[in-house]
Amino acid sequence: MRRCPPVPEHGPTEAPRTHAPVCGAAPGRPCSLARDTATARRHLGVPDPDLGRAWSALLAKGRDAARECTSVLDSDTDDVRRNTKMPEDLDAAYEQATRTVPLLTERVTTALEQWPRWKKAG
Repeated sequence: MRRCPPVPEHGPTEAPRTHAPVCGAAPGRPCSLARDTATARRHLGVPDPDLGRAWSALLAKGRDAARECTSVLDSDTDDVRRNTKMPEDLDAAYEQATRTVPLLTERVTTALEQWPRWKKAG
């Protein structure tokens, strides 16, 4: 097993090679869901209140899905409830992303397009 980079919200976790296809890590990038969620939480605030709540919900669901995924795959037991919860958490994070990321991308794109005009006016 290799060690995942420490994630402030979780601490280091063990990551067997089987995590790569299940937890969304790419070769050479173990535990990317946990790491990317923690990075976004530290760096990417959204000033729009409604979109900010949706973004925070996405980050929370990503964090929960990463924790559950790591926990289930590191476990030596066959707990049906936990094994069911893992894909449900991953699905919840994905569904939240499909609702939030397009809106966020649209707002950022609009801001970038308007920035030259705002800069002249300000």
